[in-house]
Amino acid sequence: MLSTFQDKIIQKVDAISTNKTSQSGMSGPGKGPNPFGGIDHGGRWFFWRGAYRRVPEDWVFPNKMTLRTAWHRYFLMDHESGVCPLKYLTATDLKKQSNGRRNISNMKMLMNFMINKCKEDGIFVENPTEKELDSMYRRVAGSVLCLSNNPRSETFSWHTHVRNVSREIKRLKNQCTTN
Repeated sequence: MLSTFQDKIIQKVDAISTNKTSQSGMSGPGKGPNPFGGIDHGGRWFFWRGAYRRVPEDWVFPNKMTLRTAWHRYFLMDHESGVCPLKYLTATDLKKQSNGRRNISNMKMLMNFMINKCKEDGIFVENPTEKELDSMYRRVAGSVLCLSNNPRSETFSWHTHVRNVSREIKRLKNQCTTN
């Protein structure tokens, strides 16, 4: 009786596993559906350390980007590596990287600052094309670039802008609490 029960459990687990694999289309490393949708917002799934992730195991977070490049990578996939837009990454996807969690957190804080500026101006587009991204960037980049008080701020790394925006957010919060 126990053997029959065990066989039924194994059959059910196998059926569930087979069903999930066929539904998701995941048949191996780097293979899989476009779970992100939208124009150029796809990305591949990569299998490593026993799980599917949105980046390959050897992928390195793109730290040497300008604000404009970071804005584009946040919304558009990297066709060369097959990595989805950065807005979809989680700390779990970056498990192997020493600063992965901090990088994605900082990137999302910076981009949310800019997105909120776009929303305040009524120009935000949820799944933008490259042309719409350029248009939004031109309208809101000044609100970030001006925080550095440097005419060359457009050439600075996005990390520099993270520090400036973080200071600005703290200043705004302090201003709200004192009023």
